[in-house]
Amino acid sequence: MNYIVEINAFHDWLETNPMSEHARLLWFMLMHINNKAGWQREFTVAISALEFKSGMSKKTIERARNELAQKGRITWNSRSGNQSAVYRLVSLIDAQCVSQTVPQVVSQVVVQTGPINKLNKTKQYNKPAARPSFSNFKGRQYDADRLEEILIARSRNELNN
Repeated sequence: MNYIVEINAFHDWLETNPMSEHARLLWFMLMHINNKAGWQREFTVAISALEFKSGMSKKTIERARNELAQKGRITWNSRSGNQSAVYRLVSLIDAQCVSQTVPQVVSQVVVQTGPINKLNKTKQYNKPAARPSFSNFKGRQYDADRLEEILIARSRNELNN
């Protein structure tokens, strides 16, 4: 799993799939924990660790976790006794790769009979690489890193009130 590519894909996905701030924050926490664990297919984390890292209450984490599962971003299973839940992040990138593989294989097999239209080599297209931004967030623009900081700060402020 590529950490940065997944985060960018998650931000793109959020543009058409609204989600609560708590669910977003939990997704980022789970990504961070799995990154530290070396990108395990399944990993465990105690709810108390999530409470500490996110600043959210147990109930808020449980609601956010269920929302993430319903939206297809994670799967999780509780275990008996005091054992931590088992989590699995559902990759946005892997789903794109699978859906793109079949058309690419088919198009490579077909023999091309018509001419290939080429771009004019004298034209230069110097389009700068843009980071994802969110212009519909209360009329202001934020980059992905700044949005994550804001979500974390808001979650902590909610708990203090």
